[in-house]
Amino acid sequence: MFMLANTVVSAAAVYRMSQRYEGVPAVQSWQVVLDEHYPDKKLAEIYPSMVRAEQLPER
Repeated sequence: MFMLANTVVSAAAVYRMSQRYEGVPAVQSWQVVLDEHYPDKKLAEIYPSMVRAEQLPER
């Protein structure tokens, strides 16, 4: 059960990071909570090799 909750929170945090990148303001309570507990800097530490698709070199 813990792994399921961990996966859902991780996916939500990365999704919210993507919203922040696109300039979507935190208006819902879940967005505010994720912004407070999982800012971009923390997610970069958790997922050091994660990059946006736009940052990948073209093939």
